[in-house]
Amino acid sequence: MPIEHSAKPIGEGQEACLMIAHALCPVVLGLTIWWVKSADTAALFLGGLGWSTNSPPIYVFNWHPLLMVTGVVAETQAILAYRTWPVSRNMNKLIHLFWHCAAVVCFSVGMKAVWRYKNLKDYADLYSLHSWVGIAVAAMVFAQFLTGFAVYVFPTLGPLWRKAYLPLHGFAGVFIYAGLCLSVTLGVTNKTTIQGCGYKSYSGDKEDLNPAEYYKEIYLGCRVSYGLGVCVVLLCITALYAVMDLKSAGPAPKKVEKHTEDDDEEGNGTL
Repeated sequence: MPIEHSAKPIGEGQEACLMIAHALCPVVLGLTIWWVKSADTAALFLGGLGWSTNSPPIYVFNWHPLLMVTGVVAETQAILAYRTWPVSRNMNKLIHLFWHCAAVVCFSVGMKAVWRYKNLKDYADLYSLHSWVGIAVAAMVFAQFLTGFAVYVFPTLGPLWRKAYLPLHGFAGVFIYAGLCLSVTLGVTNKTTIQGCGYKSYSGDKEDLNPAEYYKEIYLGCRVSYGLGVCVVLLCITALYAVMDLKSAGPAPKKVEKHTEDDDEEGNGTL
């Protein structure tokens, strides 16, 4: 049986994914903080945080993964708002907007951190696939935020235009969220490659037929970052499935409120 929700019913599978996505958010944040803050650099953790000119430049860089992952968690809460909270549409709109604003702030400072680090070290910018994908997705995030703000928060268009724009807003939101998760996993891959993650003492003199045998030979910091990447992928899958407008989710919900202009402006539990 579909489960009644504030916007429209969702199936039990979507309900389960909704709960898993919410549960993964603190896990993802916890793994990121552990990876970034641990001072055990011998185990290939990142060592800590700093911003002043007296801080090691790597500590400035470390704000980048922390804030970008935090931004993804905020975006997760934003897209799940209409599926999660049994409140009015206007209240859900405010929750949705709050988390988007939090994400934009995190992304802005996170990008500033990596640029500051590159300038301190005189490194080149935009030389990796992660940086190319990241800057493209960041541009789409800001464009989506500004257009959504203009169309729905301080409407510059009439109700019919707002309703017509809604499917594009929803599709762009799903696409951008997937792009953010992709960028994070590429960033983890890029960083762990630079660090030289791998086995501590594998000699290579025989075939590695059982990788599980060498699991403990992988540096702990690398295992934590790999776990972060896996959890981000799972978060992306569960969050996107939870917000999908599945036609087979069940019968139409009972009408409990009068139709308002907001019904034309906002989605039925999607982005």
